Amino acid sequence: MKCPQCGFEKTGRNMAQNALFHLWMKVMADELGYPSLEDVKRDIKRQILGTREVANRITGEIQYEDFQTSAMTKHEMAGFMDKVKIWALAELNVYLP
Repeated sequence: MKCPQCGFEKTGRNMAQNALFHLWMKVMADELGYPSLEDVKRDIKRQILGTREVANRITGEIQYEDFQTSAMTKHEMAGFMDKVKIWALAELNVYLP
């Protein structure tokens, strides 16, 4: 899909990023005592990215949902992963390989 602003092809995160991110989540789950990779991924995404407001089209109620890393471009995923690595070391003293 082409970006309407710049005209360049937008490509999603790559397999290497995906594999490294899942390795990091395993390290974090082990270090923090999470029983589930999904739980640690959820909490780390919320810590680094926050949540976004969405309106429920049926009720009009404002709800909050997590950002999806699967929808990120390679560049966005790289920036997110940089933030995760720095945060993990600085705040939790956890080194991510």
